[in-house]
Amino acid sequence: CKSISEAGWRPVNRVLATDTPSVFLEQFGHENSKCYVTVFNDSRKPAKAALRLKEPSRRPLRELVSGVDAEWTGGVCVIDLPPETLRVFAFGAK
Repeated sequence: CKSISEAGWRPVNRVLATDTPSVFLEQFGHENSKCYVTVFNDSRKPAKAALRLKEPSRRPLRELVSGVDAEWTGGVCVIDLPPETLRVFAFGAK
C-alpha cells in the first residue's frame, strides 16, 4: 500500500484497459517509470476480466496481491476475480 500511495494516483490510465463493466483499473505512478495498476472487481459476483496492455511490449513484472503469474498472450491476460477483490500489477521502468 505504501509503495502504491507513494507512486501517486494518475487521472488517466495509460497502461491497462478492460471492457469488463464491473472491473475498474487505476494507475499509480508515471507510465514511463515504475508504476502500478490496480484491478478491482466492484461486483458481488465473480468476474472474468480480459486485461489489455496498451503497449503490448510492456508486460508487468508481477502481481503483488495473489502472487499468481499472469499469462499474457498477444498483450492480453484473462483473470478471474472473486467478488470485491483487488489485484495489483507492478510495472518496471520503460
